Amino acid sequence: MQKRGQVTIFIIMGIIILLAAGSFFILKDKFVGEKVIAESPETASIISFIEQCLEKSTIKALYTTLEKGGYYQFPEDVSLLSFTEEENVFTLPYYFQDKQSSLPPISDIAAQTSIAALAPYETCLNDFAAFKKVGYIIDAGEPKIKVAFTRSGTRASLSQPIKIKIGEKETGYNQFTALIPFDLVTKYEFIQKYLQTQEESPESFLISPLSIAAEEQDFIYGFDQYGEDGKDVVLHFTYDEGLQEEPIVYQIGMNFEWKTEKIDNRQPTFSSKQPSSVVLRSPDEWNITLPGIYTLPVKAEGVGISFQTDSLLLPINEKNGIITLDTAKFPNDEYLYYILAQDIFGHSSIAPLLINVNVNPGNMPIIEEISPQLAIAGKEFVLPVNILNKRNQQFTFTDQSYLFDITNDGEIRFTSEEGQRGLHSARIDVENEFGKTWERFTIEIR
Repeated sequence: MQKRGQVTIFIIMGIIILLAAGSFFILKDKFVGEKVIAESPETASIISFIEQCLEKSTIKALYTTLEKGGYYQFPEDVSLLSFTEEENVFTLPYYFQDKQSSLPPISDIAAQTSIAALAPYETCLNDFAAFKKVGYIIDAGEPKIKVAFTRSGTRASLSQPIKIKIGEKETGYNQFTALIPFDLVTKYEFIQKYLQTQEESPESFLISPLSIAAEEQDFIYGFDQYGEDGKDVVLHFTYDEGLQEEPIVYQIGMNFEWKTEKIDNRQPTFSSKQPSSVVLRSPDEWNITLPGIYTLPVKAEGVGISFQTDSLLLPINEKNGIITLDTAKFPNDEYLYYILAQDIFGHSSIAPLLINVNVNPGNMPIIEEISPQLAIAGKEFVLPVNILNKRNQQFTFTDQSYLFDITNDGEIRFTSEEGQRGLHSARIDVENEFGKTWERFTIEIR
């Protein structure tokens, strides 16, 4: 009995092993059949191609959407500012109007960016023409792109059924993602906070918070005024984060009802008629090449003019408009500030002031002047940067240009592209143990 029982058990175990082995080979055959396609270089290249198109189209959509104030398609209920620049008409949403801010939710900007990404994505795919030419059969369904903004970057999710057939083998994919290193959340939160501060002073365009934040958060801001008395303001934030050759620009529209009445009940004895505007006369640039304390007078035409700048770092005499600068507090660099002149009636005028501090007592690097350069698109451009006081010193070369990177030996070498034709401004910095000096020059690409 015991032997017959053992035989029976062995028979049952044998059947189980055979069934398991058969199932294994069936599953293995199916698994391998799919895995060969998934891991083949050709299929992998298709998936990589899709993800690259998703990334490129999302970046392009970011540029398009933020340049239009966070919109790709303007809703009917959004108040719009239209302005003309170089004979072209541009349109932006008002983020500040009637003394109130109207910042759209960041989720709306994400939705608009998603819409803007669809067309460039399909253009990039080009119906997989390059792959179909070499024999692949690719069936792609309708793409749906969803963009989400996080502090770690901009995430693009693509939902699109795609079937790839190679010979008798076929596989399919549905979901794709791309992460772009661009944190809009932090930038959005600053703009939101700035507009809330602007609501507290609705009749004045606040510049100081912009200047302070620009230094802390490493962006460039600027503005242009349009309309009657410059009441329409186009405020733009520039972020150079390497997404493309050109920096990305976020623009918004603002409208102010400047004061048109005098600031108190006293009638001025020197004029019975209020001027229509304040004329501010300030030099565009202030170049300082030697250490010391310097003054610069700013002139303005109007009644009872008072002056101020957008930063406490650059003091100005409120009454006579004299700016004082101590080079000990301003390391060699380029600085952009704004000067505000206001009369007793509330009329005001704002002008930019670019300050170039590049002092050298003689022991810092002396860079040989770089004349305007010419480069040809598609051809290599080489330019050595010469230091006139080398004397076996160690120098560190850095650049501030999206066109090129300078080598440790001070050589500029790059090949420009067709899309870079035009005039470009570049700057190189050279530092030794005593300090840093810089040189700015132009490169025209033809």
